[in-house]
Amino acid sequence: MRWIVALGTLLLFTACQPPPTSEQGVNNSDPNVVVWTHDAQTALFRADIVGGESDFRAHNIIPNCTIYGDNRIVWLNELGPFQIEVREDRLPDGAISAFVQYLTVNERVYTFDALLPEVEQQSEINPVVETVLINVNGIDHRADSLGGWDRDWFPRVLNACKKLSQTPVLVAPSSGWLSAREIPFSPQPPLVLWDSAQMGISPASAPPDAPKWISGDGAASLWHTLHSLPSNMIFEDGDHYYEIALQVPGVTRDAPLAPS
Repeated sequence: MRWIVALGTLLLFTACQPPPTSEQGVNNSDPNVVVWTHDAQTALFRADIVGGESDFRAHNIIPNCTIYGDNRIVWLNELGPFQIEVREDRLPDGAISAFVQYLTVNERVYTFDALLPEVEQQSEINPVVETVLINVNGIDHRADSLGGWDRDWFPRVLNACKKLSQTPVLVAPSSGWLSAREIPFSPQPPLVLWDSAQMGISPASAPPDAPKWISGDGAASLWHTLHSLPSNMIFEDGDHYYEIALQVPGVTRDAPLAPS
């Protein structure tokens, strides 16, 4: 009974409040109301747009905004066509707690479901869908735009997530998991010459089922290329042509852990 009363008090206090900022969260929220796994690889919140790409090309995608269990926030700043910045910051516990309360009460995140898996089972169409996940208080909840939110809901939530960051820094990875998929040549996509001397590795030695960890200037240059040209670019290495992915732990979607 006391738990119900406490929850009711929380709902009355937080209802219809504006989205919190990191600074406001420190002052106005009790971090003990919301608990999560404090793990650097676990996303406690993510706003992402999925679909419209192959499973392989999806390895290069950076979700729009992710809060990790170690309080690190990583978000995407789109400057223009094929021009992006990735930024990161560290959030206080209170800011995260206030944001989760905002999602729960103001945005009713738990009233929406994830219907994309059902659609994918019934059709071969790969629709582009807005998605969110929230994993706190022992509940891993996922929802998507097929579940009924209005067209302003996702942009509003995404903007609130990004605004949590008060002192962001630029993310410029210089290491990650390289994988390559050989494809036929096509004259339409941009063609990039693979520099084996700089990379220290050939694409053929990093197939999709056995990615290789790379680091240094070559990895940094590859990251810049992958995120400053159209995603359908082709890399040429001799007489062979490849799609390339560079998965960076804590940055790109579903990247494996870095080697120990």
